[in-house]
Amino acid sequence: MSSIRFGIVAVAVAWFVSGSPAQAETIRVKPGQWRVETTSSNPFAGSQTFSSTQCIREEQFDPAQEMAKSAECRMLSQDVRGNTMSWAMSCQMEQMVMRAEGKFESQGDSAQGQMIMTTDMGGQPFSLEMTWSGQRVGPCD
Repeated sequence: MSSIRFGIVAVAVAWFVSGSPAQAETIRVKPGQWRVETTSSNPFAGSQTFSSTQCIREEQFDPAQEMAKSAECRMLSQDVRGNTMSWAMSCQMEQMVMRAEGKFESQGDSAQGQMIMTTDMGGQPFSLEMTWSGQRVGPCD
């Protein structure tokens, strides 16, 4: 997996599996051990799926706080309506600017989301689509 794609996947998964203190716009997830399946698709590598298991310790989820940890990315918009969060962000990654728009929905002990990222690589438009789903599988170890 290229460093660009790995960085993108890492950001998306970190958004999903990171707990954070309550902020202005958050949605709730049930703390515990979560299994997350992520599928990414792009014209160069086709479709790839991977799974991870993470411990979420907080009930609140706020991707803006996670993005603040990355100097390369900034949130452009964020909207929470009920149990659904939508966002747009821009990232400066290796001499290119990438734009991403996504949606995350939580039912407390399950969640799903999707994100589309677009950029220009050497004059060629490039897009990466990601979907993920997660399920709480029990308490943290």
